Amino acid sequence: FENRWEKRFGVIWRCPIDFYRRSLLWLASHGVTRQANETAQQFAKRVEQGYPQITDEIHFVTQKYLSLRFGQNQLTDKEKETLLDATRRIQRKLQKTKSRK
Repeated sequence: FENRWEKRFGVIWRCPIDFYRRSLLWLASHGVTRQANETAQQFAKRVEQGYPQITDEIHFVTQKYLSLRFGQNQLTDKEKETLLDATRRIQRKLQKTKSRK
């Protein structure tokens, strides 16, 4: 998935909030899109209702996104790796959900 995603949308760390965009793309592929009038936190709560198995990951990714967007300007290498792991878990868990349907 990563290589296909990067070919289509660019390198994941091109922008410090690409990890959030990546999560949004995965959710959109499962029919869940963020509404124009919805905050990131409202969207995370709605995702939690439909996909409780990714609650921890989506809240973590959302909080990091908000922190970067409105505060802290850089991620450490460890934070990047943790976020990449969280987006991979979202991907994996959504794939399992899709397989069951």
